[in-house]
Amino acid sequence: MICRVRRYGFINAKLRARISKILTDERIGRLAEAPSLERALALLRDTSFAPLEEVYRRTGDLKAGELELFRQEVEVHLDLERYLEGEVLELARALGLRYEIENLKNGIRLFFERSHGGVIDDILPYLYRGDIRNGVDAARVAGARDLDEVAETLAPTPYLELFERHRRSIEQDGSLFPLESALDRHYYRQLLAAAGRLDRLDRPVALRIIGIEIDLTNLSWIIRLRTFHQLSPDAVMPLIVPQGTTGGEELVRSVYERDPLQALQMLIRKQHPELAALLSSRPSDPGSRLLLIEQILKQILLHEVGRILSGFPFTVGILLSYMILKREEIRKVRAVLNARSYGMPADRIRSL
Repeated sequence: MICRVRRYGFINAKLRARISKILTDERIGRLAEAPSLERALALLRDTSFAPLEEVYRRTGDLKAGELELFRQEVEVHLDLERYLEGEVLELARALGLRYEIENLKNGIRLFFERSHGGVIDDILPYLYRGDIRNGVDAARVAGARDLDEVAETLAPTPYLELFERHRRSIEQDGSLFPLESALDRHYYRQLLAAAGRLDRLDRPVALRIIGIEIDLTNLSWIIRLRTFHQLSPDAVMPLIVPQGTTGGEELVRSVYERDPLQALQMLIRKQHPELAALLSSRPSDPGSRLLLIEQILKQILLHEVGRILSGFPFTVGILLSYMILKREEIRKVRAVLNARSYGMPADRIRSL
């Protein structure tokens, strides 16, 4: 016990202090009710999002503010690593791959857009340029002349092998999805491997949270692939991430043999019976159903975070919980500010 207090005492106190400053739903609701984007930004002056107002005042560009949000998220993560060591640091470094992979995917999407005749000059400045983990130069990927130059850019990184393996799908099928899903599977493989090296108390906590995130990712993909791409179950299976809390094949079959909401209802009754009331709404169109399902899955994840924060404090769960809550806070602020910039009514923003 003394060892665990020594390991987690400082980081637990530091992260709980940061968690206490995460914007409440009530505060975010006030952002939604602001009469203008400028007023919404002013409401963020005494928060960690204060730099957004200065960026917007200087540039008049909300996308520049979004880039600042991403930069802030990366910096928060890298700052946390300074307080960690051993297997917990390894886990944090694996978690940081999420930002690098998302930035790389953005670079590849811009390359793909440009190589198919699109103009990316007005988008390229919003690509994050910093080195996150493996020296990935997403801007150079986006500006590559051809796939050979993309490969050359990725040569010093762990992502070249994945790119070469799925290059054919880009060249012949005009699809980035196999590569993007492979990059996500790579992220979860690294994360699960790092979690597997934790001690006997930390390991189950980390694996449960990661497993729920994998379920969220898988169910979202399966529903999209079934609803919008009409892929067969056998074609979907190689594209999902293994090792969620629900078996991959079981999850695929459930979604294909039932309405996706029914499949989710089975998952909730099995894993989270206390959350069954979330399924009371049943929208008719596929897009609304997908949105509802994703929101429910996020609530499952946040419910698990609440259980961790109210339980034994000296585990790796505090790190995972903080990162999930911070990521969700940034997602909500970004969504509200974008909706406010388009003049969306407050009640519509709250409903989303």
